[in-house]
Amino acid sequence: MIGLKEVCKVLYLTHIPERFEEVPFENKEQFIRDVLMLEVDARQTT
Repeated sequence: MIGLKEVCKVLYLTHIPERFEEVPFENKEQFIRDVLMLEVDARQTT
């Protein structure tokens, strides 16, 4: 099974592996949206 870091590398989601554990889990949709927003925010600030 491929790991999270490898999946994120293939998808060019470089910031997610570093910060996804910071996102609270309320439901699946909220979690994935908030995790993806970490990547969006990181890309906009760099």
